[in-house]
Amino acid sequence: MKRSRCIILILLLALMVTACSKQNPVGQLFDAPASSESKEETQESGHDGEQKEEGADLAPTPVPHEEVWEEDDLDFEEEGPPQPVEVEIPYLTNKYFINQLSQEEMEDLKALYLATTRFEERCFYPYPITPEQNDKLAQLLVYECPEMMQYNREATYTYYTNGDGQVTSRTIEYTMDEAEWRDKVAQVEAVLEQMEAEMNGLSDYEKELYIYRYVIKNNTYDRTTTNAENPYGLLIENRAKCDGISLTFKWLMDRAGIPNYILTGRLLDDSDGHAWNVVKIDGSWYDLDITHDDIDAPEFPELYIYGLVNVDRYMIRGQYNLQQSYQYFDLPGAETMEGCYHFRNWTYILPDESVQSLFNDMLYRIWTSGSEGSFAFQIQETSMYRDFLDNTQSYIDNAASYYGFSYDLVWYYMDESQAIWFYVTFR
Repeated sequence: MKRSRCIILILLLALMVTACSKQNPVGQLFDAPASSESKEETQESGHDGEQKEEGADLAPTPVPHEEVWEEDDLDFEEEGPPQPVEVEIPYLTNKYFINQLSQEEMEDLKALYLATTRFEERCFYPYPITPEQNDKLAQLLVYECPEMMQYNREATYTYYTNGDGQVTSRTIEYTMDEAEWRDKVAQVEAVLEQMEAEMNGLSDYEKELYIYRYVIKNNTYDRTTTNAENPYGLLIENRAKCDGISLTFKWLMDRAGIPNYILTGRLLDDSDGHAWNVVKIDGSWYDLDITHDDIDAPEFPELYIYGLVNVDRYMIRGQYNLQQSYQYFDLPGAETMEGCYHFRNWTYILPDESVQSLFNDMLYRIWTSGSEGSFAFQIQETSMYRDFLDNTQSYIDNAASYYGFSYDLVWYYMDESQAIWFYVTFR
């Protein structure tokens, strides 16, 4: 999901303030499975809606159909406990959710991972699992393993059960062949290695901000391209949507050894879905949504608003119903906003502080350092934020009168985080 508000251009010598707003497309991910009659279930394994602009109708979401058959046509002999699956999942120690699995679930996930890397048509689980566990493993394959770009999350697949109703195997569909997948992984890893070299010596927090800025500077939000939902779309084609962005961030965090995980959910009104990251920085867990901060402003490729960088567990999660699979996991997050970017940089305006004073100070810093520049701040109190939006001209006039200079100002704002970014040119 992605929303942004865009430009208000203010000329101090003019008599009017003009504004426009735009809502960007919104990403859509997993629906919770919907049960039907016995031996047959339907579920959505991850489909992006086609909301093109504000007010547009969502395209119908196809619901893949799974036929569940009793596995009495297969002959199995008792051969003792299953043997461990010999496969190495990259950066396994950094996989937050995978490391919460039971030993049997871990073996089943390894079986699914191995079958998918071999491009097999069917995966046989060493240990029978429930349909809910099967859904959970599919989600982990997608959102804990960014390299699995070949797995077709939108395809209809069939899973098979034994006489106890437990899943013993499932089919797998692919978005590309093995040669194409290996080529894309190699291209992505080449870029990742280059980025890692540039991040050498940085702290975990500095690495996080480096990736944040890289994505915003280089990516164009696009949900229509073939690779929009994976890291290849972002790092090679520079066009990705929320899950492509969050998976790229995760891949880099995994390689850097920084604890992290991805959350997915649907808006409370069920109109669309979204994916974002949670990362552990300096011993605390924070939510991070680069997609929402990636405002569509080609004339300002370095528009860093920092509105949803290391926020508390309520600002983003409070807007969504999380995917049902998360009920099986611990989901840590911050209780306050004291770790967010603007709080750490003294640009987070509390209810007892003055918006006008900070606005004046930021303008003065740019005026003394050059003829133009940008700044951003975040307002905690909604009424103060709305007052600024409603009375922007007064704030600007007050600052101009106080310092005695004139300037042009372009600004973007985000209702979701109540953050505002400004670009000022002095005359």
